[in-house]
Amino acid sequence: MSNKEIGLPSGAPNKARKWSPTELLILALISHGHATTLYALQKETLLSAGALVPALAKLKAEGLLHAESLGPRKQQQFRVPAVIAEKIRRKTGKTWIEEKWKASAQAHITDCDAVLKLCKAAEIFAMREAAEYAYSAAELRASELRKYTNREGRLEAPVLNPFSYRSYRDVARFYQLRAEEQTLRALEAALRKLVAHI
Repeated sequence: MSNKEIGLPSGAPNKARKWSPTELLILALISHGHATTLYALQKETLLSAGALVPALAKLKAEGLLHAESLGPRKQQQFRVPAVIAEKIRRKTGKTWIEEKWKASAQAHITDCDAVLKLCKAAEIFAMREAAEYAYSAAELRASELRKYTNREGRLEAPVLNPFSYRSYRDVARFYQLRAEEQTLRALEAALRKLVAHI
């Protein structure tokens, strides 16, 4: 898709790159008025300025965000240009933002924090794919947990060997996968309930 097709200035860089989950979450929050300053974004996302500022800079460089200095302390307030907001909010057909979201979702399904960001962005963008994505991410973790099945067919944490760092890592991975799967199952259920009321 060319810059012209998505309504960007002709000098703007090509949009072929995949956006990060952080960039998609920022764009969702700002485009829907949920968090329009750096402070509000930090508060909403629990991300540091060090994580947010580079993502904001990329979005601004690509013409997807504008920043205005407001107030006595010249705090920057971000907004999405009208032409981009229109592309984001279009309800018919496969939208530009859905294509960007899907490309990022495929690339980040193994990273639980990225999945959470992408699900929140999809919820804000009113994309029904959010629940299915949470389900797929949970299933991925469930399939990895199967290697910890004992002879009775139940999941069992590996035995910790105090003399083996590898054993520490294996035990940590088991509990991480289990916690992520449970979190993603709960997220999926909440998103399905939300979609049912749309």
